[in-house]
Amino acid sequence: MPDFCKSLQSLSSVMENAVSSGRLTDIAKVARKSSSVARRNYEQLKSKFSGYDVLLQDEYAETMFCFMWDKHPVLPDRRVLVTDYLEFSSGCNLNPISKIVAWYANRMLSKAYDASSVRIFADGVDSLPASQSKRILKIFSIVGPILSEPPPGSKSVLKKIVVSTLFGSGLEDRKLIVLSVGGTSTGKWFVDFISLHHQEISNKLECLIVVLPGPRIDASQYALRLESSIRFLPFNSNVVQYYKAADCVICQAGASTMNEVLSVGTPCVTIPISNHFEQEANAKRFEEMYDFVRLDPDGITVSTLVNAINLALSKKYAAINFSPNATKAVRIILEALRS
Repeated sequence: MPDFCKSLQSLSSVMENAVSSGRLTDIAKVARKSSSVARRNYEQLKSKFSGYDVLLQDEYAETMFCFMWDKHPVLPDRRVLVTDYLEFSSGCNLNPISKIVAWYANRMLSKAYDASSVRIFADGVDSLPASQSKRILKIFSIVGPILSEPPPGSKSVLKKIVVSTLFGSGLEDRKLIVLSVGGTSTGKWFVDFISLHHQEISNKLECLIVVLPGPRIDASQYALRLESSIRFLPFNSNVVQYYKAADCVICQAGASTMNEVLSVGTPCVTIPISNHFEQEANAKRFEEMYDFVRLDPDGITVSTLVNAINLALSKKYAAINFSPNATKAVRIILEALRS
């Protein structure tokens, strides 16, 4: 199966190609191209689904929207959808074609919900779009963010371990700034910015910087001298330990990442992709509800970044325990499948 999966095209590449310097050009184009990629992938995948009793998925377009390309898809009758993504929007784009594409995409998304036996929304009620909140509350089980248990131990102990492991001993008193850009390469422009200006940022904040480039950015291309104040780490699944160890996290505005930061109570600066309606809405929501600091990627400078980090460091954040939500989701799934 892993060898077979290599023949599939990643949907992430569609969004990556549409984002430049932190700005999304047109979400409608992303939707159209994503549909084409998902359809090609589904044609390769469809024979693999026979013989199963249950399909458990998140926002997997190949199976969510297969009814658009296949009138009789060979999928399990019982389908579980877990998502924190509820609608498309053309944002501030006034192009009427973009508006039509977004409207049509939302119709297809609604049909995808209806095709699922169990629907679980993995975020809070406050994140529901006003236009769909009544309907979503009727057909979805709202469980909140589904996260694993945060790493054990105090922040100070974890920070000491991270700093001594990556930079050596005797530097634990310096601030630790962690940059995370999620699972795509859309944040590469900002990783490049940090790489170019890390010494100036480090001097102004008296900090050490850890960069988590994610799975689609090669960390080795940023190899620097060992005595430098920055480290680029290869992809790993234990990012939350770095969020907890940090004095401040800088991230794009993906809901999962921000909820992970929220779960460990670390100050946070968000840099949403400009013109990306979901990220901009997420950043606004976390700014208003949790006092995260939002920074516009357009025209970002060392000074604006340093000021945003200092503002975040001046705030106090309480960790929120999301760990019971996974148990809630499992119970809902099991109860539905037993009925």
